[in-house]
Amino acid sequence: MRKLFSLFVFGAGTAFGALFATKRGEEIRSELKKKQSGEERAEYISQQAQAMAHSFWNTVKGPLNKLAQSTKKELEVAGHIMGKQAQKKATELKTAAKKEIRREVKIARKKLQSTVVTAKKIMKKKVKSVIKKSKGR
Repeated sequence: MRKLFSLFVFGAGTAFGALFATKRGEEIRSELKKKQSGEERAEYISQQAQAMAHSFWNTVKGPLNKLAQSTKKELEVAGHIMGKQAQKKATELKTAAKKEIRREVKIARKKLQSTVVTAKKIMKKKVKSVIKKSKGR
């Protein structure tokens, strides 16, 4: 925004200088004095303003294009860098999740094994007691 404002101020200053302070300004003022009617003066001023605007635009267009291209390159580089960082972070999260899942599976397996062992012991006791009871009758 600041660059556009500077561009506008520069353009206004250039137009003011061209009309009043420079050699070209003297030529324009002398031509205006030669014009008889207001319409001729207005037409001449509009022609000169168009010529100055065209000249000004040609002067400014190159730096603006360079600015746009450099900004585009900077954005592409930044996007590429951010993409690599995001991909690296995703890989890190994936490996961390795998480690966490493996750890949880180990813990669950151990608990399940201990539960199975305990259940086997309980079942053996129950079976033995049932067998003893059935033999005793």
